[in-house]
Amino acid sequence: MKLSGQLEELEINFWRRVIRRQLRLVVLVVAVFVVVTVSVLLVRPTSYSATTEVFVSGGDVGPEVEFIESRYVVDRVARELGYEPDISVGASATAWIMEIEARGPSPKEATRVADTYAATYAALREDAADQAWRATIAGLERTIEQTQRELIAVPEGDPDSAIPRLERDLAAYQESLASAMAGSFTETRARPVVLPGAEVRTNGGLQDLLLYGLAAAVVGLIAGFGAAAIRQGLDPRVDGPGGAAQALRAPLLGTTRSADERLYSPPVGWRRRSRNLGYDRLLVEPGSSEAEAIGLVRTRLLPMESKKPRGAVQVCGVETGDQVDAASVAVNLARSFALANVPTALVWADFRHNADILGVLGVDPTGRGLADVVAGETSMTDVLTQPADVPSLWVLTPGSAPASIVDFYSGPSFKQFMEDVVAFVDVIVVHTPPLAEHADGQLVAQRVDASVVVVNGSTARRGPLEAAEEDLRSVGVRIEGVVYAGP
Repeated sequence: MKLSGQLEELEINFWRRVIRRQLRLVVLVVAVFVVVTVSVLLVRPTSYSATTEVFVSGGDVGPEVEFIESRYVVDRVARELGYEPDISVGASATAWIMEIEARGPSPKEATRVADTYAATYAALREDAADQAWRATIAGLERTIEQTQRELIAVPEGDPDSAIPRLERDLAAYQESLASAMAGSFTETRARPVVLPGAEVRTNGGLQDLLLYGLAAAVVGLIAGFGAAAIRQGLDPRVDGPGGAAQALRAPLLGTTRSADERLYSPPVGWRRRSRNLGYDRLLVEPGSSEAEAIGLVRTRLLPMESKKPRGAVQVCGVETGDQVDAASVAVNLARSFALANVPTALVWADFRHNADILGVLGVDPTGRGLADVVAGETSMTDVLTQPADVPSLWVLTPGSAPASIVDFYSGPSFKQFMEDVVAFVDVIVVHTPPLAEHADGQLVAQRVDASVVVVNGSTARRGPLEAAEEDLRSVGVRIEGVVYAGP
């Protein structure tokens, strides 16, 4: 795909997220704009406007509009009315008609203002034209007198032959003066004519409410999308699976339904969704779409191309909001390996959180476990539990928390334990606490072959994801992939 196509796709995805996440904000902004506009129109006193048309013959409409809106005309009309009028002038560049719209508290007053303004403008424009005409006549007369004096002052035998030139100029000036005096010049002047009949319109009626309400809705829609885009840009949450993978700088291994979607039962009528107190719904059914998604994660981690895939995989979240989803992925991933006839051990290396989720595998989370094996108080085979329905899966519960978890994972005993488990099974799935909450995940990540981070789409934030990736990279650990839990 070309760069332009990629940028276009990113922009389309951005606006999709804006509509999906910020639609309520857009609707709210539009509603506020419409309500405020309509409220202002309703509380504002009813006003009326009258429109009078003025025809300007043979003139340029642009200068006429400037003249009619000048203080010279406004002040004269204000003296006629007793107050300064509220008017606006409209004109077309291709027509010689101007529209004078005047507003008043009643139809009669609006009409009076429009007619008075148009008549005053026409009278003042005629006066100005007459003054200009008279000034032209006076100017021609002065020019003729000056030319005659120059002609008399020319000496006889003038070598420059100025007499013929002056005589021609004098004849031209005299002809222009005669034409002006005869009225042919005045006929070319712009003569405003007030067209009869003023159109009166009520402002603030139903038509105005609909018109202004629609305009407010359009402006509100633009403002709403602008505010939604800003809010979306400032939203600390990741933008879907791709955003989570980008923040963690790791490939996306797959997506699953979030734990919240599976733990809440579907709504019945108008009753609220009831929380299922057990974790049985977190166990995916073989052959289901979610089982296929987990299987895709499994094959991308340890491809089945080789006869015997081997390795240790860590599964953890980043924040507390990812804890249940990470536990669910760890359980289902280990079970998926085992159902593919790969001897697998699920090691629950999380002493911070309740391990009741192991109950879905028929395992008692209490009693001896990982801590006891590493401490040398019991053997691994004595505490490993094998679910009845998955013969290739062994589960190791956490056991009692050690005095120092940092020393526990950093010591040689835990390293030896991981080597012993690898010798016992082919694949180890290790579940650890969230990376941003405790150092457990970072320490275990240095003892495994691949680290998988599970991100809850509704709670994941870019900052903690990027910080977790930086922390792991600082200790030489690379995230193998991301599993996105959400829509």
